[in-house]
Amino acid sequence: MRDNRCKHYSGNVYCRGPCGAGVNVRERTGGPDDGWLVRTPCFAEHAEKAFTCEHFVLPTKEELEAEKREHKASFERIVKARAAILAAGAKPRSAGQLRCLVCERGTLAWSMASNGHVHARCTTSGCVSWME
Repeated sequence: MRDNRCKHYSGNVYCRGPCGAGVNVRERTGGPDDGWLVRTPCFAEHAEKAFTCEHFVLPTKEELEAEKREHKASFERIVKARAAILAAGAKPRSAGQLRCLVCERGTLAWSMASNGHVHARCTTSGCVSWME
């Protein structure tokens, strides 16, 4: 979320899908493809909106702070899991599984590409998952 954009805005809008409130923004914006995003009501600074969205709501300060805390916590989980993968002996072009040290319940499956980037996912829903 950003303080100048509707809290329902999502990357789906770029893919012509619905926003978080279920609005097909591209369809309702209409007009030519060139510059269609700047005609949407999703951003507070857009001056020439193609329509007024009944679901437009800017996020509260509390929502923005909560999201920031969650991003930080998520990053910390990834750092912890990545350190465990490296400690387990991960090397470029390798893969494996280990007990997840983040949730301490699931199995962390991982692979390391030839460039050293790690892809990993814990079997516990909502624990940790990322690709570099």
